[in-house]
Amino acid sequence: MPPKRKSTGPRPVSSRQSSQQPQLSFHGKQNRVTKPSAAQQTKASKKDPARQNELAQKDAKTEAEPEDEPTTADIVIEQQAEEELQDAHPDPLQHSATVKAEDVLGGRAAQSEVGATGGAIGTGWVADEEEQARKISETQIKRYWREKESVRLAPRVHQEGLSVHEKVLREFDMTGHYGPCIGIARLKRWKRANVLGLKPPIEVLAVMLKEMEEGNAKAQRAHVDELMSSRFIET
Repeated sequence: MPPKRKSTGPRPVSSRQSSQQPQLSFHGKQNRVTKPSAAQQTKASKKDPARQNELAQKDAKTEAEPEDEPTTADIVIEQQAEEELQDAHPDPLQHSATVKAEDVLGGRAAQSEVGATGGAIGTGWVADEEEQARKISETQIKRYWREKESVRLAPRVHQEGLSVHEKVLREFDMTGHYGPCIGIARLKRWKRANVLGLKPPIEVLAVMLKEMEEGNAKAQRAHVDELMSSRFIET
């Protein structure tokens, strides 16, 4: 007789085993697993009248409580009020201290009519700069400009049609060592630099005086000032 073959399929389950084995069911509303969400809780709290009353009482309490920290506007107003009070009622101790300090320092210094380098205030001259400038010839001015050009590594651009006088004046305008050139006359700027001891070139002064003798009033205004379209009033 041939040997019996072992069956590999599932064994039949008896009714007794099937009743004892637990079964899983994924159908039906009761077996559904859900996670409580914040939206549902919010809706439930909104519907709850007790919760609404609690929220209303909390908002009313927040509005009724005063703010502990002052705002920036309050601080500024308090500072201004204190300054006004101090101006109206100055501190006598502070005033006496100021007087004592002036006595110790020897009082205010007397006003002098001499500038920083010895020249008279308001004239712009320290020595005989005007006489020296009038003695300078055109040859000396051209020599001065050739020395300026020899120092440069590259030639100047957009100055082919300008005269030597205008080139000298524009180079003086763009030299920041002598202060800003906008809103001030070239001669006044030269005098200011001279009184401050900055030693502006005497050749530049000679060019200005020659242009003034020829009646060229526009030579007193810097070209940069014209480009900026600023209002220029010489005083």
